[in-house]
Amino acid sequence: LANASKVSLSNLQYMGRAMLDAGQFAPALKACEELVKRSQSEGHPDYAQAQVIRMTSLYRAGSAALGLKRPKDALKYMDALLKENPKTGFFYEIKFATAAARRLLKPPDLAGAKRDLDDIFDSRDQVLKNRADCQLGEMWVGTKDAELVGKGVRRLREVVDLADPAVPENLPWIEKAAVGAAKAYARLGLAADRDAMVRSYRERFPKGKYLNELKKLPPVEFRK
Repeated sequence: LANASKVSLSNLQYMGRAMLDAGQFAPALKACEELVKRSQSEGHPDYAQAQVIRMTSLYRAGSAALGLKRPKDALKYMDALLKENPKTGFFYEIKFATAAARRLLKPPDLAGAKRDLDDIFDSRDQVLKNRADCQLGEMWVGTKDAELVGKGVRRLREVVDLADPAVPENLPWIEKAAVGAAKAYARLGLAADRDAMVRSYRERFPKGKYLNELKKLPPVEFRK
């Protein structure tokens, strides 16, 4: 997308959506940034139309920036959206995205990410809560702090043990939490828990997408 300012609004909309769906984050971001820019320029011929789709453009721009691992840009767009429309239908997806973006900051803002996920726990949707538990657990087990890794694995176990597998939307988070817990137990040197989680994963997900990862679990990292 060499010269986004010359592209029609409808084509920018299409490119932003299609490129984002295809995982082509760089052109998606350029298209969406141009749409956001037009929604701020009252003198632009597309201003009125760009204003109508501004919330979607901000959300897609933030999502594309996150895909490019540009957390500050992702937060800029997502935070702008929430400031302008706190009751947006994108609210929970934005909170998942901003939590992920804060983890990518240098240094990571784990406290800020937890606050974002805490907002999701206010939801009545149990699937969203399980997803948030999974993301919070992954965040903590991704640290080098034994205490946080322990807290994280307990969160992941809650998803594995308590999320209803009869609800199909829960299955991705149960699967992800199980493999995350197995890795965390391995790092903590809890061999019995590690082996139990590996067995549970293989029984529940015989064709799971993380099976190969269970063959190369990390070594013991924290010793009592």
